[in-house]
Amino acid sequence: MTRFVLSTTICGAELGERDLDAFARHGFNQIELAAGAGHFDIRNTAAISSLRNWLQSSGVAIASLAVPWADAASALTVAIELSCPRIVLLGGRCRVHPAAPDLPNDAGAFRRVLEPLAAEAARRKIAAAVEFPRAWSADTVIETLESLEDATAEVCLDIGHAHMSGGAPETIEALSGYLGSVHAHDNQGRDDQHRMPYSGSVDWPATLMSLWKTGFAGPIVLEAGPDPDTMTTLARAVGARTRLQAILDDLAQPMVFPE
Repeated sequence: MTRFVLSTTICGAELGERDLDAFARHGFNQIELAAGAGHFDIRNTAAISSLRNWLQSSGVAIASLAVPWADAASALTVAIELSCPRIVLLGGRCRVHPAAPDLPNDAGAFRRVLEPLAAEAARRKIAAAVEFPRAWSADTVIETLESLEDATAEVCLDIGHAHMSGGAPETIEALSGYLGSVHAHDNQGRDDQHRMPYSGSVDWPATLMSLWKTGFAGPIVLEAGPDPDTMTTLARAVGARTRLQAILDDLAQPMVFPE
């Protein structure tokens, strides 16, 4: 069954205990923790200790930890402390990750950075996913992943970014077999708005059909910014989850052919 995960990007400002309580009340018991200045500092040991207590009291678990790729080594240690099974290396800055540095433009140079990180993640039994920049073609992404000699990594596909660069369904099919998770958000095909699904022009039935056809079994992370504020966005997240789940339920039904 597909898991819907809520990114803490909907908080905008610094993450707090009351945010986790609100997520749980709205049925989101798994989150993707977005690391970054002004939101959550993974280098702050006191903040990590507080977060661990908040998670326990709210009943919320961390499904993934999204970090700038340069902070991946620190993220592995934090992931273990917070019992997080996946880290997502961000390929560059966007509306909800404004401080994330871009990946090296040269695929070979990035492979040399990724390989030891992915190997260490595997040793610690943590999945390593990469959200590649939207300027990278599917062929370049696949070539980079397959060039890893002593490690494996998966793709975290950003659906909103793919929508701006040729179409999400097409990108999903091109990366079939490499997807570990997806970031789901919407826009009008031009600006990186990071709005909740059904707030833009992404074709969600076609997008979910492609995920289903390719056998995707990872989490769908709702990754929107606060629009206009956290609680409004949280309510919209509930509505988006309901509509997306209805499509997935229809896809799971056995096909009936007339006799």
